[in-house]
This record gives sequence, structure tokens and C-alpha cells, in this order.
Amino acid sequence: MKSISQLAAFIILCSLQSWAIATEVKTESSIIDWAEPNSIKEYMVYKLSPVKGEQTFAPNVVLSDPDLSENFSEIYLVRSESFEEGETFTLFITASYIDTKWRNYNKAVTSKDIELEVTTLNKRLMDCSDKNICAGKKHYEEQLALNIDFIEIVDSMATNLDLNLSNQNSGEGGSIESNSIKNSQAKNKRAEMIKIPGSYFLAIMRTLKLE
Repeated sequence: MKSISQLAAFIILCSLQSWAIATEVKTESSIIDWAEPNSIKEYMVYKLSPVKGEQTFAPNVVLSDPDLSENFSEIYLVRSESFEEGETFTLFITASYIDTKWRNYNKAVTSKDIELEVTTLNKRLMDCSDKNICAGKKHYEEQLALNIDFIEIVDSMATNLDLNLSNQNSGEGGSIESNSIKNSQAKNKRAEMIKIPGSYFLAIMRTLKLE
């Protein structure tokens, strides 16, 4: 079954955030050649989870494109391998933006018109400290998880993954919200383009163990 377990997703997210805090300074102060898979591979972290088995955490791809930082703070790919679920690839996205209402991202479509299931893991509403930027707005954060199948990963190695993330769904299918998340404000229509280089996927595929 393609949909990810809510509990498992939360556990992965906690592991991801712990790793991000521990390595953020190192990653930001270093220069990753995003066109070179081996350079990206150097910043991958490997962990063993009692739930998800062996996990590989790729670096924050937001650092590869300044335009992404306007609406996102984190975009990570995680490869997990366990006896129960086999090999899975999950793209974790943290949308971080200044606005007057929630955007409620709930739809992700690739350039090949393949729709990926979007799971909303968590939402946070924070005060905006910069009064010059905020002017009646607030700081919103949405933590999302997207399952990507193996074929899509392989196809993206040769080109890129062009992902259109939006809130165009009417709420019927294609999107899951955790039970802990309450209903948000009316949707603020948005559509963001996320471009992830093929070298990023080639790098994580180079971590696969040959049987």
C-alpha cells in the first residue's frame, strides 16, 4: 500500500528534525556542488530506526536554490529499508511563509502529470518578529510528507524532478491530514514549483547496497 503510516511518518519526521538541528550549521557553512552526486553524497546521514529500518537522509535541497527559501525551509529525501515495507522513498517538505492565512498545501503533481499523495504531518502558527515584513501577517509552517515510488526516483536521475505543490484539491482524496491537526482557515490559493536536480537522486541511489 502506497500511503505511509501516520505513526511511522511522525517517527521519521522526529528523526529528520533531530538530524537537521545537528547538521544545519555544517551544511550551511559548506559548499555542496549540487551538480555532482558524490559531493551531495558526502552530506548524507545514515541511521538505523527500530520502526523504519535502515535510513538514508539526503541534505536539505533548499540550500541549492535561493528561490526555494522564499516559501520553504526544508526539503529532504529519506530512503528507508525494512523487512516489513521494503524500500521506500519519502520527500519531507517544510513550507515556511509569511501570510495572512494558511495555504494548506495538499496536492503535488510532477511534470509528467503524476500526482503524489501529500500527508500533512504538522502545522505551526508563529508570531512574525519583523514588523517591516509582517504588517498584520503571521509566520505559518506546514510539515508535509510525499511518497515517491522507485520508478519516479530512477526517471528523475536522468533529468530533474519538477514538482508543482499547490492547494488546489477540493479535499477529496490525494491528501491526508493527521488527526491531531484541526481545521484551518479558508484556503489561500497557491502553487509553488519545486525543482530538484537529477544529481540529488543519483546521489541517494549510490547509497544502495548491492546484494
